[in-house]
Amino acid sequence: MAAAAAGAYEEMLRVVEACASRIQWRLRPSSKRRLLNDILFLCTGLRPVILVDYGGTMPQLQENLCSLLHHAQQAISPLLLYI
Repeated sequence: MAAAAAGAYEEMLRVVEACASRIQWRLRPSSKRRLLNDILFLCTGLRPVILVDYGGTMPQLQENLCSLLHHAQQAISPLLLYI
């Protein structure tokens, strides 16, 4: 089970990094790690929201986060058909 969780985390990391690159959102490594953890906690139900504290200013930060989540959802949706 731990291997499956690690595999899911690695897949999420790949998708989020690809989406951040696609929208040209450059995050510091510590901010990227916090973002990945927030998304993981959100998806597993451990956290009900994503905190917007990744650097930058509003409204650009909000637009980047919404765009990243939209692209990630599109990238993952076809994969869910096989689960």
